[in-house]
Amino acid sequence: MRVKVTAKIKAVTPKMEIDREYMFGYIIGLVLGDGYIKIDYKRRHYRIQFFNTQISVLNRFRHFVKLLGFCPSRLYLREDSRGNQAFEVNFSNKKLALMLNNLKQKPELLKEYLVSENSRLGFLAGLYDSEGSLKHKERRDRPTPQHLAYITMTNINLLKVAYSFAKEFGFRVGIYRYNKGRGKYKDEYCLQFNGNKSTFEFLQLTNPIHPLRIRCSKCGYPDWYKPSWYK
Repeated sequence: MRVKVTAKIKAVTPKMEIDREYMFGYIIGLVLGDGYIKIDYKRRHYRIQFFNTQISVLNRFRHFVKLLGFCPSRLYLREDSRGNQAFEVNFSNKKLALMLNNLKQKPELLKEYLVSENSRLGFLAGLYDSEGSLKHKERRDRPTPQHLAYITMTNINLLKVAYSFAKEFGFRVGIYRYNKGRGKYKDEYCLQFNGNKSTFEFLQLTNPIHPLRIRCSKCGYPDWYKPSWYK
């Protein structure tokens, strides 16, 4: 079921000073992380859809799509058979849809499409906004709680590309099996940014926007964590 979102939800376009390469990488990260590419060759339909529960992420997605010269739809509220709700934005473009569909099948080609540093930072931010999480972890031998940023999915080949991008920027990262698949379900893997320092640098450099993934609800990290180089 799909319902148009009208007066109850006000979609405010965020004002951001970010270049086109970052926006291009961000859109690719979002769609490959939690989007759909619908291609109908007979009807010549090439649609790109993205779903999320956070209005801020969808607003940024719509804003970037507009700035890149495409025409995004309005926000739609979707509800599945279980009653779960999420918001949807979609747009159509043949060239981009075919490219994203190819990248979904062959993630290693991302290294050819995303060449600049900004495009790769945008890709990591988009992937984190779609499939990421921030974990609060306390240990007796450490006076302050530690925080780990995760990107979790079943597509390990896509995570390997994200891992190589993250290593280029000097982040302390690793790929681990998060959940073992059973029956028809596949194994789930996570790209983990280890420790307060690496997680802080990742959040500051890539600039994700998901409100539940950029600030710890238990202790307010990273507000209280200020390394020596940060001003």
